[in-house]
Amino acid sequence: MALRRLRERVYHWMDRFAVMVTRNVRLVYRDTFALVLLLLVPLLFTFFVFIAHLSYDDDSIFSRTTGPKLDPPAEPISSLLEPCRAVQSDVCYNFAVVPGSNATVVGWVQQVAERFGLSTAINTPGGIVTFETSDALNVFMVANPNVTQAAYVFEPAQLRSIDAGLISFTVQYNQSCQQSFPGFECYYQEEYLVPTMIAAMNDVLLGTRLNLTRAFMPHPKLQSALDAFEEFGPFMMFGALVIVFVYFLMVLVGEKELKLREALKMIGLSQSLYFLSQGVVFIAVSTLSVLLLYAFGAIFQFQFYLKNAFGTVFFTYWIFALSLICWSFFFYACLSRSNQVSIAAFVFFILSYLLGSSGSYLYYDKPSGGPFVSQSLLFLRYVFALLSPVMFYKCVLDLSIYSAVFSGLQWSQRSSYTNLWPLTQCWTWMIWTSLVVLALGLYLDNVLPNMYGVSLPWWYPFSLAYWRGDLLHMQQRQRCGGWLCGRRNASDRTSGVADDEFVESTIAAITAMQRRQDTAAEPDEKGVAGPDKTFTAAVAPSSEALSTADHSPKIATQLDEIDDTPGVDTPKLVLPPSFSSSSSSSSSASAVNQTATTSFLERIQSFVEQAREPSSRSSAVREASNETNLHVDRDVAAERQAILSGEGLSTTSALVIRRLTKRFRKQVAVDDLCLSADHGALTCLLGPNGSGKTTTFNMLTGVFRPTAGDAWAYGYSITKEQQTLRPIMGVCPQHDILWPHLTAREHVYLFATLKGIPRVKRIEEVNRRLEQVDLLRVATMYPREMSGGMRRRLSVALALVGDPEIVYLDEPTTGMDPGMRRAVWNMIAAAKPGRTIVHTTHSMEEADVLGDRIAIMYRGRLSVLGTPLRLKHKFGTGYRLSVTVLAIQSDALDERLRSFYPLIRRLSVSRLADQRYVLCEYELAPLESIESPSDGEHPELRRSVRAQQRLFEALESQSADWGVADFSVSGTSLESVFIRVFELNELHQHAMEAAERQTRTADASRQRRARIPAWLGWCALRRRSRRSSTADDRSTTDTNDRPNNDVMSDQETTKPAILDGSREEARVLQAACRSREH
Repeated sequence: MALRRLRERVYHWMDRFAVMVTRNVRLVYRDTFALVLLLLVPLLFTFFVFIAHLSYDDDSIFSRTTGPKLDPPAEPISSLLEPCRAVQSDVCYNFAVVPGSNATVVGWVQQVAERFGLSTAINTPGGIVTFETSDALNVFMVANPNVTQAAYVFEPAQLRSIDAGLISFTVQYNQSCQQSFPGFECYYQEEYLVPTMIAAMNDVLLGTRLNLTRAFMPHPKLQSALDAFEEFGPFMMFGALVIVFVYFLMVLVGEKELKLREALKMIGLSQSLYFLSQGVVFIAVSTLSVLLLYAFGAIFQFQFYLKNAFGTVFFTYWIFALSLICWSFFFYACLSRSNQVSIAAFVFFILSYLLGSSGSYLYYDKPSGGPFVSQSLLFLRYVFALLSPVMFYKCVLDLSIYSAVFSGLQWSQRSSYTNLWPLTQCWTWMIWTSLVVLALGLYLDNVLPNMYGVSLPWWYPFSLAYWRGDLLHMQQRQRCGGWLCGRRNASDRTSGVADDEFVESTIAAITAMQRRQDTAAEPDEKGVAGPDKTFTAAVAPSSEALSTADHSPKIATQLDEIDDTPGVDTPKLVLPPSFSSSSSSSSSASAVNQTATTSFLERIQSFVEQAREPSSRSSAVREASNETNLHVDRDVAAERQAILSGEGLSTTSALVIRRLTKRFRKQVAVDDLCLSADHGALTCLLGPNGSGKTTTFNMLTGVFRPTAGDAWAYGYSITKEQQTLRPIMGVCPQHDILWPHLTAREHVYLFATLKGIPRVKRIEEVNRRLEQVDLLRVATMYPREMSGGMRRRLSVALALVGDPEIVYLDEPTTGMDPGMRRAVWNMIAAAKPGRTIVHTTHSMEEADVLGDRIAIMYRGRLSVLGTPLRLKHKFGTGYRLSVTVLAIQSDALDERLRSFYPLIRRLSVSRLADQRYVLCEYELAPLESIESPSDGEHPELRRSVRAQQRLFEALESQSADWGVADFSVSGTSLESVFIRVFELNELHQHAMEAAERQTRTADASRQRRARIPAWLGWCALRRRSRRSSTADDRSTTDTNDRPNNDVMSDQETTKPAILDGSREEARVLQAACRSREH
C-alpha cells in the first residue's frame, strides 16, 4: 500500500513537471523576438572578435619577422646614426661621455660623431655632454628623461688597462621610444642604435673598419604575440552569456510582476517544482548558446577553438552559463518589476567584468618568478574565486595563452598544466559557489516581502513542519469533525468576552453619551424631534433621500389593530442591541414605537451634541470615534459575536473570517473583519471602490499576508496552511492572469494537470470548461487575440477547473455582453452545490441573482449583512404600487388603500393620454425586517404580509367599483439598498469626523488656556475692572454727579494688592498690558 502510494505521488509529480516544462518550452519558442535574439547573440559576438582578428593578421605589418624564413639573407648593420630628437624638452644630446675629464675618451667619442655627421660640440645642445662618473650620469638621466639617445661609459679601471691592450666600455641607451617603427616596441635602439655605436667605437679603437652583418635563423611561419582572442575574446564571450542571463531574469521577473507565478501557487504548484521546471529549460537554452558559440568560433577559424580540446572549452563555457542561471534565481528573489532588471543586469555586468579582468591576474606569477601581489594579499585569490566571472576569466585566459603560444590545452592537461588554479579547480569553485548562490536565492524568495505572495519567517529552514510539509501540521492538529474545527480550536485559546471588546466598547461608549443627552427636545408639527430635523437639514445633502415617511399616532393605532403589536419603527438602519435599551429623545417617536430602536439620525445628532459639550466628554468621544467609525448593524454584530465566541455558527460554515486586518503603512484597507460563508452557497461581497473587497480577496487567496487575524476554509488556516488549501481552491482574480503565448486550451489543460485531474479525464475536463464559457470554438486562440470579455470567461473557466471546494470570484463578469453574462451566471449558479463561493462584484443585478448572502463593506469594515430579501426589507423603500384610476376617484382611492395598509404613501400623480385617468404611484413602506416570513419569532410580519395580500385582493375584486383600470407591483432593487446603505455610512462617517474635529479643537483650546502667562491674566483683569468702573461712573454721574477719576483711582489703588503689594511689578504689568492692547 505504501509503495503504491509512493508510486502514485511520483507519477503525479512527474506529470506536473512534464506539463510545466512543456509550458516553458512553448513560451520560449513562441516568443519570436527572444528566440531570434538568443540564436543571433553567439554569431554577433563571435563576428565582433573576428573583425578584431583581421586587424591582427600576421601577414601584414609583421610579415618581416613572423613570415616563413627557410634561407634568411644577411643584412648589414646600418652605417648611419640618427641625430637626437627633443621629445620632452627643447634640449637633447647625441651622446653622453664618462669620464668627461679624459681628453682621450672625449676625442674617441668626437670621432664617432664626426664619422656619422653629428655635432662634436662639448656640453652643447645637439652635441656631446660629459660626466665625471657613471653615478652622475644616472642622476642626470633620471632628472632629465629622454634627453640623450645613448652614452659611452669608460670606467677608470677599464682605462688603466689600455696599455696592456685591454679596452672595454659600456653603451647605455635610452629605453624611451623615439624611433618605434615598424611596431610599438623600441626596435630602433635595440636593433640599430646600440650595434652601430659599438661597431663605430671599435673602428676608432682598432683603427680598422669592421663590416658587420646579421641574419635570422631559418624558421617556419611564426605566431604573432598579439592575439585578438586573447585581447577581446573573454569580454565578448562573457557578454554573450550575460545576454542569455538577462533573458532568463526577464522571464522570471515578468511572471512575478504579472502575478503568473502567484496564479500557479494558488493552484498548488510548489516552489521546487516551479524553479526546477524553469531551470531545466534554462539549462537547455544555455547549452544551445554554448554550442553555437563554439560552432561559430570554429567556423571563423579561431585558434582558441581549433587548438584547445573541445571539452576544455565547452565545460568552461557551460559551467559558467549554469552559474548565471543560479544568479538569475538570486536576482529574481530581490527584484519585483521588469524595469529593475536592466539596471540590475547592467550593474552585474560591469562589476563582473571589472573584477574578472583585473582579479584574474591574482592567479599568475611574474616571468621572473613570484606572484604579482605581495604575500599578505594572496588570500584575495580565495575571495575573488567566490565570484564565478573571475574564475571564467581565468579559464579563458589560460586557454587563450596556450592556443596562441603553444599547441593548445588538451583534455589530459586540464589539471596538470599549472600548479596555480588549473581548469579543474576553477570549475570546482564555479560549481559550489553557484550552488550557494542558488540556495540563497531560494531562501530569499521565501522570506523577502514583496508585492505578491506571502513570505515565510526567516527561520523556516529550521522548522520541521516546513520540510515535512503541512501533513505533519495536520497530523498534530486535533480534528473534531466538521469544517470549523480549526476555527474552534483557535477561539478556545482566547476568551469570547475579550474577543468581543469591539462590540462591548461600542455599547458602553454610546450608552454613556445617551445618559448625558438632553431629552427635553420638543417635537415639531410632524412629530419629528428637533435635533433629528436640524441635523438632517444641516448635514444631509438631500433630506428627502435620508428621511423617512411621516407617521402619526393615528396611523400607529391603525397598524396596531391589524398586527396586534405595539407599533413599527420607521425604516432606518438597524442598530445594535444597546440602542434598543436607550431612551428616546422624542416623545412622538416614543408614541409611535415604545419598544423599537431610536432613530439613527437622532443618535448621530446626540453624538454631535455631546461632542459640543466642553466638559467630561473627551474619553467617551474618543472611544466612540475610534471604535465605531462605521455604524454596527445588528446582524453584523451577531455574526461577529458568533465568530468570536465560537458558538452560534451554522455547521455548514465552510469559511470563517476572524478579525482579519490589513494595513498598508498608515492606510487600513481591511479593519477587523468577521464574516462566515456557508458550504453550498454563494456569499457576495459588495462595496464602493476602496472598501477593501479585493484586499480581503487577496488575503483569502494567499496573495497578501494579513496584518492581524486569520481565516479558516474547511478547517485550514489561510496563514499557516495555505499550501494545503490551494489544491482545493479556485480563483478568478480581478485582473486576468494569463500567458500571452499559451492558447485557451493549453491554459485549461495546464490547470487541469496541476489540479491533479487524471490523464484519461483531462481532455474531457478541458472541453467541458471551454464549452461552458463558449470558448470551445476559439480554443486555439491566444489571450492577446481575445477580447476583454473572452479573457474574463477564460479566467472563470480556470477557476472552476477540477471542481474546487472553495471558489473565489473577483468581478468575474466584467466586460461581458449581456447574453454571455447570463450564461456565466448560469454556470456559477450550477457550480454552487457542493462548494463554497465567495464573489465580489459591482453589479447589483448579478449579486441579486447569484447571492445567497450579501455582505456590504465600507472603508474596510463589514457594514451590513443578510440575504437579498432581508436587506431589501431593512433598507429598501418597500413595494411600489402603480394604479391607473379615474381622476375623479383618485382621492377616494387613497383612503380605501390606507384602510387596508396604513403605511401606504402616495408618491406622485400623473395624467395619462386618456384625460379621464391618472397614474398614481404609491409606496408600501417596509415593516420590521426579519430573515423570512416563516420565522415564528416575528408574527407581526406575517400579519403585515396578510394585510398586503388583502390589499391586492381588494384591488382585484373591487377595481370596477373603485374606478381602477389597471395596477402593477414592483419590489425594491438591490441597487437602491446599496445606495441607501452607502449614504447612511457616509452620513455617519461625516458625523464621526466632525465630532473628532470638535474634540481636538476643544482639547487644544484647553491646552492653550493652560499656557496663558500671568501678565495676560492681569490684562484681562484690568479690562474687566475698567468696564465695571465705567459702569459705576455712569451710574454715579446720573445720581450724584461723581467724577470718573475718583472711581478709576479707587480701582487702581487695588491693583498692586492683587500682585502681593508690589507697585513696581504692577507698573510693569500695566505697561505690558497697554502694549498688548495696542
